[in-house]
Amino acid sequence: VALCYTDKDLDELALKRQQAIQDMLNSQTKPTQPQHVHSHTVQIVAPGCTVGGYTQYTCECGDQYTDDETAAAGHLWGAWETADTPDGESTLQKRQCQNCDASEEKKVENPTVAHTHSYTIKIVAPSCTASGYTEYACQCGESYKDSVLAAVGHSWGPWTTIREATSQENGLQEHRCQHCSATEEKVTQKLPESHTHSYTQQVIAPTCTTDGYTLYSCSCGFVYTDNVTKATGHDYKSVIIEPSCTTQGYTKYICSCGDTYTDNATSASGHSWSDWVTVREATSTQEGLRERTCQHCGSKEQTVTEKLPSVHSHSYTAEVIAPTCTVQGYTKYVCACGAAYTDNATPASGHSWSDWVTVQEATSTQEGRQERTCGSCGTKEQQTLGVLLPEAKGYVYITILCDTILDNMQDLKPGKSEFVPADGVILPMVEVPYYENETVFEVLNRVCKTAGIQIEYSWTPLYNSYYIEGINHLYEFDCGEQSGWMYKVNEWFPNYGCSSYTVGDGDVIVWCYTCKGLGTDVGSDWMGEE
Repeated sequence: VALCYTDKDLDELALKRQQAIQDMLNSQTKPTQPQHVHSHTVQIVAPGCTVGGYTQYTCECGDQYTDDETAAAGHLWGAWETADTPDGESTLQKRQCQNCDASEEKKVENPTVAHTHSYTIKIVAPSCTASGYTEYACQCGESYKDSVLAAVGHSWGPWTTIREATSQENGLQEHRCQHCSATEEKVTQKLPESHTHSYTQQVIAPTCTTDGYTLYSCSCGFVYTDNVTKATGHDYKSVIIEPSCTTQGYTKYICSCGDTYTDNATSASGHSWSDWVTVREATSTQEGLRERTCQHCGSKEQTVTEKLPSVHSHSYTAEVIAPTCTVQGYTKYVCACGAAYTDNATPASGHSWSDWVTVQEATSTQEGRQERTCGSCGTKEQQTLGVLLPEAKGYVYITILCDTILDNMQDLKPGKSEFVPADGVILPMVEVPYYENETVFEVLNRVCKTAGIQIEYSWTPLYNSYYIEGINHLYEFDCGEQSGWMYKVNEWFPNYGCSSYTVGDGDVIVWCYTCKGLGTDVGSDWMGEE
C-alpha cells in the first residue's frame, strides 16, 4: 500500500525526528544533580509574661519548624503602691510588672481604727424638785450621766399671815421656798369670840444660804418671826480634778452643806501614744497587725499592714523622735511593708516650769490659786493658797481630852470605842495664834479643821451661841445620860456659850468630855458655878 504524504506532513516529521535526536544527545551529556539535605539554624525564643517560649529551626531552603515549647512565665509584679484614696473608706492601689508594661489595680478597704471617746463634763446641780447629775458628752454624740444627786426639796421659809383669822372669817397663811419661787398656802381657823394669842417658840438655826430666826406660833394659827440671824455663807474647799486623756479637768468647790460648783476647766490631755509595735508580722499569705498603747491610760489602738510580695527584704527608713517633757525620745525604723522597730532611746527632758503666777488672790473667806506653765510643752500646774488670816494678836493654848470615858467604857455606846484614844487625848496641848475678837468657839473650830478632827455644832439663839454637839465622833449622851462636852479657860468653867467667850493672850483652853455629874468628874462645880 503506497503512503502519500504532503509537503506539510513531511516537514512535521522531519522536525519530530530532529527533536528526538537532540533529546537523545542531551541525555547522554548532562551531569546528574545530588539529593538536598536540610541544614537548619536554631533560634531560641524565651517565654514572656503571657506567651510561651519555644525553639525555631529554619533551613535556607525555606523549610522550618518549632520544638521545645515552654509555658508563659507570668508577670513579675512589683510592690503595691497607693494611687488614690477616693472616698476615705478605701484606698486604690496599683502595681507594675517588672518585665513588661502590664499593670493592675485593686481597691483596699481602710483598716477600721476604733473611735476613742473624748468627753466634756457638765455638772447639773440638783434643784428643789429635780435631781442633779454629771453629764459626760463626746463630740460623736455618745453621752451618759453619772453621780446622780436627789432633788434637795423645798427649803420653806416661815409662814406669813396674808389674812388674819377673825371670829367671822378663816385666816390665810403662806410660806415661800428660799431657793425657788414655789409657795404654799394654808387656812387658819376662825377665832373664838374672845381670843388672846398664846405663843410657842421654835428656834430655826441659820444655814449657809438661809437666815435663822425664832418662830412664834399661836394655836389659832397666827405666826410671826423675830430674832433673825444672818445666813453663815458657804465655806468652800477646793479639789483639783486633773484632766485625763479623754475627759477635761476642773476645780470642784465643795461646801460642808453639800453645795458644789466647778470652775477652771482644762482640756482633756489626749492620748500619748507609744510607737507602733508589731503584734503579727505580715507574710506573703497573711496581713500583719500592729498595735500602740497610750502611756497615760493604757488604751490600745490597732492597724493592719499589707501582705508581703512573694520575695521581700526589709528596707528601713529612720525617723528620729526627739524627747518631750514627759516622753523619752528614740529613733524609729520603718519598712514600707509596715514592719518597724525602735532604738537609741533618750530620756524625757522634764518640764521647764515658769515661776508661780497668782491667778486668784486668797481672801479671808476664800482660798487663792497659783499656776505655773511649762515653757516647752505648755502644760499647766496649779496649787492652792490658804485663806488669808488677819494679824495675830497673840497666842493661846488648847487641848481636847476624853480621858473620863476610859473609866466608863461600860456606858459607851457600841461602835464608839474606836474614837477613844488609848490615853484619852484627842489633841495634845498646842500653842496657836488668836486674832482680834476671836472666841473660844472660833479657836476650836479652826484648830479642828487644821488638825483634821471631826467637829459638829449648832446655833442656839436662846443663848446666842454655838453649841458643841460632837468632837472626833464622840457626841453628847454617847457615854451616859449626863455625858457631853464642856470647856474651861484658865481652870474656870464659864457659865455661858463658847462663842460668847473672847480669848486673851496666854489663855489655856481645855475641852473635856464629862460622863457623870454634869461636869463634876472633870472638875466643874456644876455648870460653871464657882
